[in-house]
Amino acid sequence: MSEHACSTSEAFDRRARLALDLAVAGDLPGAQAAAQELDLYHGALTGALLVWVDTLIGRTEPAQQQALLTPPETTDPATRWAAEVIAARLTLNKQAFVDLRLAVPRTRAGVDEHATALLCLIADHLNPHGGPA
Repeated sequence: MSEHACSTSEAFDRRARLALDLAVAGDLPGAQAAAQELDLYHGALTGALLVWVDTLIGRTEPAQQQALLTPPETTDPATRWAAEVIAARLTLNKQAFVDLRLAVPRTRAGVDEHATALLCLIADHLNPHGGPA
């Protein structure tokens, strides 16, 4: 692996974690901007989805992980999609995760909407009372 590939991976990871940290802190505009940078600099959000969901799972006690499988009561398709992404990753359902990733519209608005929905849902799980975690 080249030094450039390593630094690109580190930059990606840093940007993905920044987006999640901003969402958990309640800074949705900042989280959206960080997610847009991920797409701009790295071309896709698939890796970010893994970073965000794996961080959620890693910060959730095993006894509370069942709650991650309970979809929120919503009619918003992007929020339902986000809940399904979390469930697919938690249950190690690789095919469902791939299918959900491919379901994101390949437009700026579609990527932004789905990334924001996932970040908000994760932030709600990690910080259910609002404000900084």
